[in-house]
Amino acid sequence: QGLIQYLFTDLASACLTLVHRPASDLFAALVQEHLRLVLQSNQEISLSDASSGGIVRRSIEYMEAFSSAPLTIPKIAGSVGVSTRRLQDAFRIESGRTPWEQLTEIRLRNARVMLLSGAGYSVTDIALNCGFSHLGRFSQAYRVTYGEAPSATLASFKAAKYLH
Repeated sequence: QGLIQYLFTDLASACLTLVHRPASDLFAALVQEHLRLVLQSNQEISLSDASSGGIVRRSIEYMEAFSSAPLTIPKIAGSVGVSTRRLQDAFRIESGRTPWEQLTEIRLRNARVMLLSGAGYSVTDIALNCGFSHLGRFSQAYRVTYGEAPSATLASFKAAKYLH
């Protein structure tokens, strides 16, 4: 309610501040975070979801929903209502992996689906759309995971498409 009142007060003033950067960007980020917290607080979390398994499950759901966004471990932990340490411990207990490894796996899987379907013009477009900001690391992780360069996967789609 306070955010909306502030917005309308600003819009009614002679000297608008929220229509100019960086204030507009900050206000948009604040509204987005507020909506995320409101939606999160509306979810009923049972006691069983406080277990390591519940924490991991909810964080994976969050990672899958927002995998293309610039996520951080503290942001993921906050989305499920635990500390960064608790999130890392839950992952270690449940899977022997880190949350970051899980997020990378999700992003790589999404990239592979896009590469195999030709859902992008280039490997760079697909990598960026899947949340990777470092193209060299993306390419290396993709090659380790799938045994070929992402460009080879995309080329195989284009070759198959050309044959049909």
